[in-house]
Amino acid sequence: MAEKKIQKTLSYKLSGKTVVSKPFDFEAACLVDNRRFTGSGIIGYMSLGKDAVNYMFDGTEVTEEVIEAMPIKERKELCEQAAMMYFDALSETGENSKNE
Repeated sequence: MAEKKIQKTLSYKLSGKTVVSKPFDFEAACLVDNRRFTGSGIIGYMSLGKDAVNYMFDGTEVTEEVIEAMPIKERKELCEQAAMMYFDALSETGENSKNE
């Protein structure tokens, strides 16, 4: 029987309401990957996850303007979570190819 995959999302509390993003998907992974390989010099998790966070919250109350206005600590946490979802997906892909 195939193992069920848990969809990875981001959440942010806005005006007392928790807003959940759409799931981390191939498009979000590509956005992180593009940042990873087109940047100059060392890129941190905050920079890597920026575009993916905007994409994942697209269509919700957490607009790009809200994201830009977030306290740095909160924005950093979301960006780091998105970057870690990317690296988790890469390691899962490697594990799956070894087991086939």
